[in-house]
Amino acid sequence: MTESSDEQNSSACPSCGAAFTGPYCSQCGEKALNVSEKSIRNFIGTVLNEATSLDGKFLKTLRLMLRRPGEMSYQYMNGKRIPFYKPVSMFFIANLLYFLFPLFNSLNSSLHVQMNMLPYSELATRLVEQHIAAANIDLRTFEIQYNQQSTNMAKMVLILMVVMFSVPLMLMNYTKKMFYSDHLLVSLEACSLIILLNFVGLIWVVKLSIVAAGWAGFDIRFVLQDSYVSPISMALLLYIFYQLERRAYSQSIWKAIGKSAILVLGFYFVLQLYRASLFFITLLTL
Repeated sequence: MTESSDEQNSSACPSCGAAFTGPYCSQCGEKALNVSEKSIRNFIGTVLNEATSLDGKFLKTLRLMLRRPGEMSYQYMNGKRIPFYKPVSMFFIANLLYFLFPLFNSLNSSLHVQMNMLPYSELATRLVEQHIAAANIDLRTFEIQYNQQSTNMAKMVLILMVVMFSVPLMLMNYTKKMFYSDHLLVSLEACSLIILLNFVGLIWVVKLSIVAAGWAGFDIRFVLQDSYVSPISMALLLYIFYQLERRAYSQSIWKAIGKSAILVLGFYFVLQLYRASLFFITLLTL
């Protein structure tokens, strides 16, 4: 098959209409189309190249985040960005993994959790009762609708948790005189690590351990109780926040220890605030 007018040196850019010579438009950067680019071989090569490049940056950034939390944020805020996968993209990948393989609804709290297990559950129960009375539906029907909508909304509004947690990070490190965007960057890395380690990794390790123990004839499902999972989750949070304080904020050991302990409390407050926001947003969109 032959193509006409697919010349490397186009007289007009197909995107912006500017006249240019050479392989790229000087106005918008559009690449001149070449016939060879329409071959199957070129298409497969482009796909493989993009996949390899993506995996390389993603895996490199993920390894760095797990081994040295805070290092990526420090390098990124100081201008070294090309070697790393974008922090926002990393956060949304962590978000995707959580919602693809959910075991607990920590971030997309079900109606049962909202009405019975949170500090504002009494208020949530009253609002739900008012809603189902006005809609003239039973609680079970509303619960199905709510849980589906809550999961959908959580995927979109989880970024709120990043914004919320940037506030305690900023307050704990205000003497550093950093831009607010730098605190948002650290919050992105922190929330990505928390999702990957606490809400995905930890829970799946526990779940797979239960399955393996079941094959060996042991029943250890009791380890799913909060009394067992919560201390490990808190230890992971302390580890993440300590490393972030040491590397991203260059804090001394003792300051990092003290601030990481306070940040654990700050994160639990932010998590409850996020859940409350998710409840009201879901209720308003039903």
